[in-house]
Amino acid sequence: MGVIRWSVLVSIPLLLAPVWRAARHFRLYGLEDVGLEKRDLHTATGKRYRHYYAGTAFLGVLFEMMHGRKRSGEEHRCFSLMAALAAHFDDLSDLPGGRNNHLLDVGDFEHPDDPGQRARALLHLVNRGLPAANAALFHDCLNRVYRIESESRQTGDSVLMPEVLADLTAEKGACSVLLFRCLLDWPLEETEKNALRAFGSLIQYCDDAFDVWFDLQSRTQTPATFWLSKNDPEALSTDFEKQVKSTQYAFKNLPFSSFRKSMAWNTAASIAAIGRVCALRYVDLKKKHGTLPLDNRKLMVVDMGLFANQYQAAINWLP
Repeated sequence: MGVIRWSVLVSIPLLLAPVWRAARHFRLYGLEDVGLEKRDLHTATGKRYRHYYAGTAFLGVLFEMMHGRKRSGEEHRCFSLMAALAAHFDDLSDLPGGRNNHLLDVGDFEHPDDPGQRARALLHLVNRGLPAANAALFHDCLNRVYRIESESRQTGDSVLMPEVLADLTAEKGACSVLLFRCLLDWPLEETEKNALRAFGSLIQYCDDAFDVWFDLQSRTQTPATFWLSKNDPEALSTDFEKQVKSTQYAFKNLPFSSFRKSMAWNTAASIAAIGRVCALRYVDLKKKHGTLPLDNRKLMVVDMGLFANQYQAAINWLP
């Protein structure tokens, strides 16, 4: 397993406080923030909101570890609203033809399948708490993410090359992470933007690796579906490791103390460890079967609820 980094051992107890604060906010205010009730958690929208809240809570913890400060109640609320907005975009995409509908008005985020203008209402609430210095970057990132989703550039019969898919993955992931960083009224230097762009791309690579089965069913093209359809999981693993290294390098250039940079990278590296479990799973499947069993959901879907996968992720994170 190798020598465990001392900073990882320090990170574990330090992560407990921000994680607890995020969980507490959800328990006490998370539903109220976005106008939901407890019974809504059992609906598709509620489940998606809870899923996105967990992801946004992770980003909030990462930002807190970077800066050595905690988010205010209002900043927690803004993260909740953005999680709900992301969940709502998913709901629109799942409607018949949803991914083929374009924005009628990009600036207002009016959508033909959103007559109640839920997206606009949520965005309005986010804008009220958005730091003025970050407004331009926030709206640029939001437009770019939504355009990638709504224009269906990754869905259809036209096969996209891995370079194009990599660019789309990087743009979507980078903008998604920067969106949430813009909610914080903390100094944001270019070196931090670069690190978060790299990390956003890494997160998207991880998501795509986990979603291969589902993306193949919906004919959504990603770097993961491209390489696995070519029966080349080794190429996917190589691409993933390159992204991990480039992200780690970007984190080393953060304008913070060595301690803060270590804490931030250890937090981010937990995502890399989980993604590596998935990438290596496909390599193992090819070794066992010769050809990847792309039509076998049980084998292709990596269940992180299994202890074996959790253990492997921990082993990948610790050294």
